[in-house]
Amino acid sequence: MCSSDLIAEKAGVLIPANLEGRARVTQWCCTALNNIEPTLLQIQVINGGGEKTTGAQRLPGLVERAREKFAVLEEQLSSRPYLAGEDFTVADIMMTTVLREIRKTDLLAPFLALKDYFDRCQARQAWQRTLKAYEVRMNAPEGAAH
Repeated sequence: MCSSDLIAEKAGVLIPANLEGRARVTQWCCTALNNIEPTLLQIQVINGGGEKTTGAQRLPGLVERAREKFAVLEEQLSSRPYLAGEDFTVADIMMTTVLREIRKTDLLAPFLALKDYFDRCQARQAWQRTLKAYEVRMNAPEGAAH
């Protein structure tokens, strides 16, 4: 179980009460952190200029790997509004956070259901409040976290 699952379970929100639902949420949290994030993080580092020696050579393969992963997410989200089903869960918070690593690219553009999901999750009032609180806490300019 991921730490976010434990927090959600302890709080009694953002995770289903039944075992099957909790398992789906845990699966998607782990997928976000272990299958999606490593690739997107490498893309982010290369695009940010942090990998100058082999970044240009590695980037096309990483982008292709990201697209393969996005195709799986696209299929999942084409039949439901959120990763684990009808309800927004901690898995959606986790995946949205991971997808933000490439928010300044156009990698999501071909994946309409995934892009819509990402936009919908970020438009949530609680998400917007969290970004605003982060900017205040970090003394960052308004909009810097968006």
